[in-house]
Amino acid sequence: MIRMRFLKQLRSEAGFTWIEIVILVALLGILSALIYPRIQQMQEAGREAATKSNIGAIKSAISIYYGDHEGVWPTTLDVNDRTVGFGFGNYLDVMPKVKATHPIDPSKSPEGGDITYKAFTAEPSLAEPSAQGKGWRYERETGRIWINSSDTDSKGVSYTTYGYE
Repeated sequence: MIRMRFLKQLRSEAGFTWIEIVILVALLGILSALIYPRIQQMQEAGREAATKSNIGAIKSAISIYYGDHEGVWPTTLDVNDRTVGFGFGNYLDVMPKVKATHPIDPSKSPEGGDITYKAFTAEPSLAEPSAQGKGWRYERETGRIWINSSDTDSKGVSYTTYGYE
């Protein structure tokens, strides 16, 4: 008899009350609301670092091409062109993409792998990308390459300075 009463009492007290569950869910919601933006920032920092690494790889391939061709810059950055002698595909297997995304407005994101060719001017300026450009911008006469966007990254640094810091 005493044993039955003890087991009944244990059964009635086991588990969580509704109030405890509601409090737990509310705390988890608050915690996730605080952590989520930080995770987003860390992901964007990783994409920006990958983009800087990618522009470094492209600049290296352009420099090697320049050295191999005695001071001639590649006229295109077509990695599918494997023409003996002057094909840029002999220097870079795959064109890396811009991985950075605009921290506030995704429509302004420079993300992509397209290449826009810029005409040479007397005073070349890195601050001449398309306002809402995507991918890379390459100047054939100087071998300079940068992100084709006039916006800034998550730290307020202009995308055009990537690779030239």
